[in-house]
Amino acid sequence: MDIRQELEKAIKNRKPIEFEYSGNVEGMRVGNPHILYMKKNMDGTVPIYVDIWQVGGVSDSGELPNWRQFKFDKIIYVKILDNEPSFEVAEKYNEESGRYQVVLEKVMA
Repeated sequence: MDIRQELEKAIKNRKPIEFEYSGNVEGMRVGNPHILYMKKNMDGTVPIYVDIWQVGGVSDSGELPNWRQFKFDKIIYVKILDNEPSFEVAEKYNEESGRYQVVLEKVMA
């Protein structure tokens, strides 16, 4: 499976993931992916994002658990943690947010 399929499967099944992101801080992260979506930027591009309730691993802010928005094209590795229990929808998750212009996959509340 590719990264997008893994993310969609994790979201659909509410399974936590371990993932690596090419950002300011390198290393593994752990989190609960809630929604995969597209959003038009000011420059006219329409990239894919994923909002994850990050619960562990490296973080540029150091404040965990917390909501994080990740650019899909910077995620370089995803592993579904099948042996972990399914996660509950995190607080402050709003599937009706205007930033979710085109939803590709989301947890069902």
